[in-house]
Amino acid sequence: MAKRGFFSINGTQKAINILCDSSLHNRIRTIASEYFSLCNTDFSLYTDEFIKVYKTVDFVPLKENIANALGKCHNERAFSFLKQIINDEKTDYRVVLNAIKALENYPYADCKDLILEQLRSYDEKISSYAACFLYNKGTKADSTLYLDLSREVAGWQTRAYLLATALKYSLNKKNIAKSIQSGFEASQNVYEKASLLRSLATDISSYGFVENQTFYSDNQLLMVEGLKTLIQMYENPEFENYAKMQKFLTGENLVEDFALIFKKAVQNGNSQMVALAASTIASHSEISDYYMNTFFLNQAIGNCILPQDADTYVILIDALKKITGQIVKPAQAPVSDVLDWDYICAIAEGEQIVISTHKGDITLKTDINTSPLAVSNFMKLVDQKYFDNSNFTNISSSYIENRGSISGFEENQSFMIPSELNYNLFDEGTTALFTTALNTSSATQWFIMLTSKSVLDGSSPVIATVVDGMDCVHSLNTGDGIITIKRKTE
Repeated sequence: MAKRGFFSINGTQKAINILCDSSLHNRIRTIASEYFSLCNTDFSLYTDEFIKVYKTVDFVPLKENIANALGKCHNERAFSFLKQIINDEKTDYRVVLNAIKALENYPYADCKDLILEQLRSYDEKISSYAACFLYNKGTKADSTLYLDLSREVAGWQTRAYLLATALKYSLNKKNIAKSIQSGFEASQNVYEKASLLRSLATDISSYGFVENQTFYSDNQLLMVEGLKTLIQMYENPEFENYAKMQKFLTGENLVEDFALIFKKAVQNGNSQMVALAASTIASHSEISDYYMNTFFLNQAIGNCILPQDADTYVILIDALKKITGQIVKPAQAPVSDVLDWDYICAIAEGEQIVISTHKGDITLKTDINTSPLAVSNFMKLVDQKYFDNSNFTNISSSYIENRGSISGFEENQSFMIPSELNYNLFDEGTTALFTTALNTSSATQWFIMLTSKSVLDGSSPVIATVVDGMDCVHSLNTGDGIITIKRKTE
């Protein structure tokens, strides 16, 4: 019900009864707790029940969801308990992250001191979440404070968030933007550089700098993140007024400039950039006035290879239809072309692979019978050493992600395959491929679950489960490197 946006008094009562029933399996109670985590309504009436369950269980996923639910209680008792959760040194970091996020539902002034303390946490996941809180809930009055704090914190992720926060709330953005750009030029860490690019999203005047990094970088991550930042700039509520001012002062037509940027991104050829730009073009009818013709969209459609580029293909067709009314009949993807049964049959049932990282080893047990196509494609890339010397590109409270190579396009083998959707449970250690709404999965983009999420059950093809080294998984952070991934030999 919650996944589909349904809410009812009877449904809520059913969920609270299940949540409070200690005779039920923790996973069943966790599903009930996800109802409260997902629904956006006031659950103040159930504050006491949430706190009682939290105190009597040790199951981390259940505690995570209760922390989220307490953010929707809007009363002093729930607020005080959230502060206790964060201040307790024994609290699992995943629960702390959810509690920090939950505090966004309470007044900034009441949370400020506690959040500032979390910025000094030794765990950068926690400190960066605290900085994210400030980005979402900060004030113009504290913009100088955020800038000062960015010079004090140790971790680059937290620092980048604080710089973004200072820029967002400052009335004088010029000097802060210059500082961010200087930090970008000086950094040797591509993930830090990507974060600094994203932090410029609220300063439209920096679009020229971001455009240069988007189209003249030799790194795929920076190009994609740069384009995302440009899209955010264009969709900024202040863009229209800023564009009018620029046209009055300099004669520059920013709408036309951005229209040409998105056209150039479509012509770029990278599937992810093409999809991002085409989606933006389809969503903003005013942009189409600056295209003399739509040949560039037809050309991009013709360049799509199916089934690898299925998502991009559909987005391009939608953009073309919205601009010209032209309807393109979707092509059928030759699914049989991606199946290699000889290779699939050669993979042993339960075969294990070892991920060697700079923080230790992680052992995965594959499941060839459940997802033969996903597992075999993943194993082929392992055998080709495609993931060696790659990095974990994103860490959330729920999973860690790897995209393989993020260097130039010629080195990136990213492609889509048809999804094999089974009712796999997404528990801590589950390893799966990212799947789109079109039921295709990335053969090169995979993730390991840091916690259990029933809401994800059956949503993506599972390729393996962590059987050893979960402590190593929890220690990883954005940018941490994989040395090798290889089959385990006894």
